Amino acid sequence: MATVDNIWRQSLNPGGRLFIVVGQPPVMEALLITRVGEQEWIRESLFDTELPPLRGAAPIKTFEF
Repeated sequence: MATVDNIWRQSLNPGGRLFIVVGQPPVMEALLITRVGEQEWIRESLFDTELPPLRGAAPIKTFEF
């Protein structure tokens, strides 16, 4: 399971929601994160997906033999 940087979660107000896609192609997951308290969040998996990389984003380094 992919992680979401704490800075994104902390930026939410209680009741705030964050939609984010995590993972690397071809295995990516759409998540909805809702802040329900000062130090409590709910993480819901919405669906599996595959998206192209964002334009201008640094490529992810991969291990190759």
